[in-house]
Amino acid sequence: MLGVWNHGNQNRESRVSCCRDHVFRCACAGYCCARAGSRFHGIVDMAGFVRGTVHSQRTRDDRMKWFLIFWAGPIVFLAGWYWLSYYDMNFGIFMLSRQVHDLTFEIYGKILGIPPETIPPLVARAIVVDSLVVFAIIAFRRRKAIGAWWRARQASKSSDAALASKDSLSSAP
Repeated sequence: MLGVWNHGNQNRESRVSCCRDHVFRCACAGYCCARAGSRFHGIVDMAGFVRGTVHSQRTRDDRMKWFLIFWAGPIVFLAGWYWLSYYDMNFGIFMLSRQVHDLTFEIYGKILGIPPETIPPLVARAIVVDSLVVFAIIAFRRRKAIGAWWRARQASKSSDAALASKDSLSSAP
């Protein structure tokens, strides 16, 4: 009985390794290096990825996506908390009550040495400045696409002006 069990286990292991090898071969067969005409077709080159020399557009877009998530997440959380607690829509949660809202701004006001009523406008201004910085970073990263869009837009406006010349107008009554 023991020999039969070992034989079955070995058979299962060989099937798993065969399947794993097949999956790896299929995954690597379609891989093509980012450089056109590369001699690495079908081979996964992980050395460049580990060293940090391989930079694909997908990686850059993923980093920008996470940057925006980590920027917008706290702002949405803070705005949601402020709005719900200001209007005392607590849904039975103490942190969303008006008492916690007032206490929070009272504590921050004492720490900063300013009246608690002036804190929300200061936070709003800080969010606006941070948002401008984030949008400037996004614009800088996409400056080529924005420039191409702007040039195409200006070209279409200039062609519309050329169509309205005196030669192209009809002389019909």
